[in-house]
Parts: sequence; structure tokens; C-alpha cells
Amino acid sequence: MTTDLIAAAKRSDMIALREALAKHPQIDAVDVQGWTALFHAAGRGDVAALRLLIDSGANVNHGIETGFTALFAAVLGQHKAVAQLLLESGAKVARMPGGGELRAHAEDQELKALLGSASS
Repeated sequence: MTTDLIAAAKRSDMIALREALAKHPQIDAVDVQGWTALFHAAGRGDVAALRLLIDSGANVNHGIETGFTALFAAVLGQHKAVAQLLLESGAKVARMPGGGELRAHAEDQELKALLGSASS
């Protein structure tokens, strides 16, 4: 069930996440806010869950139309390792929801540079 997958990602519960992935083929299903399990894992800074979801086929650019992507969640949480993994997995640097540059929200200079090099 979708809620099992997203709930496991929200809790960083790797056992429940694996079980939900085995039962639930729609890895990019969304919650009531329109966010995927990948978005929640990125927002928590959970590299292990993120890697499992990506390896299981999660779309790293889900939400690109609105700007509410997993990369957006990673940057807002200042999770450099998560942002790097997403970019290495093909995530695109999108405009912020409502406009503006995503890298403007990166407080860490290395994260800012990572986003700058990815968007050029």
C-alpha cells in the first residue's frame, strides 16, 4: 500500500521500506501533499533509504514541473550527501516553487557549489 511505503520512508525504517517495496509496485506514488517516498527520504537526509529507492527505480525528477523534487527537499534540509547522490543519479536542478534559485537556499558552501556546477 502507498501509505506503507511513504510511512516507512518518513520513519527511515529500512525493514518496513524493503517490505513495502516488495508489495508495492508504484514506487513514485504520492501522499496527500503530492510527495513521494524519495522526497521524504531526501528531506530526512536518509542516504540508505534514498539509495534503496533509487536502485528500485524511483524517479529522481518526480515533481520537476512544480519544483517540489527530492533535490529540493535535500537542499532545504542542508543534506549535501543526499543532494550529491541525487545529482549523480540524474536529478535536475529545478527552479524553486514560486520561482527563485534552489542554490540560494543552500547554506553550506560546498552544497552551493555542487548545485552551481550541476546547473551549468
